[in-house]
Amino acid sequence: MVYATPLSSFSRQDPLDGSADEEGDSAFPTLADAGRAGARGQSAPSGVNLASVDLNLLVALEALLDQRSVTHAARRVGLSQPAMSRSLSRLRFMFNDDLLVRTSTGLVCTARGEELFSRLPQLLSTVRELVSSCDFKPGQWQSTVKIAMADHQALVLLMPLIERINARAHHIQVAAEPLARGTLRRLESGEIDFATG
Repeated sequence: MVYATPLSSFSRQDPLDGSADEEGDSAFPTLADAGRAGARGQSAPSGVNLASVDLNLLVALEALLDQRSVTHAARRVGLSQPAMSRSLSRLRFMFNDDLLVRTSTGLVCTARGEELFSRLPQLLSTVRELVSSCDFKPGQWQSTVKIAMADHQALVLLMPLIERINARAHHIQVAAEPLARGTLRRLESGEIDFATG
């Protein structure tokens, strides 16, 4: 039986949703509206806790700051206009800033909005590369895999395992360690990668 270090589960939040009035309405969401929404059950984050941040909002923010239009931003990311308007309210609450303000010529970025607009593209580009990268080549991966196993298992399993690994990833080194008390703890802490028993 082979045990591997369990991967942490990731929770994915629902797609951006919500409702708001049309872009041209006087009820266009403002920072005050966002504050009232927060007061009904949310609190503004006092520190950086990514677990509590919906990263989808950053995609919406990029579109909003670039398009300077709720309608066009919503179309760009595939949301309805009311959902994008709701996202803007949440973003204003998150950053404690209006981000975009209405003028006679349309929406204009605040100073904070301009700052975010200058930084977001590079940040989101890095994130997109992380989650969409498909150029992983096992043959170029260099690492050491630590396996805990009993001596009699090592005699039977180790050499065939090394041969199969080297056939696909010849820069991988396999280090066998004795199976002993505390193996599960070492798996959980990452001291070893696999254990047989």
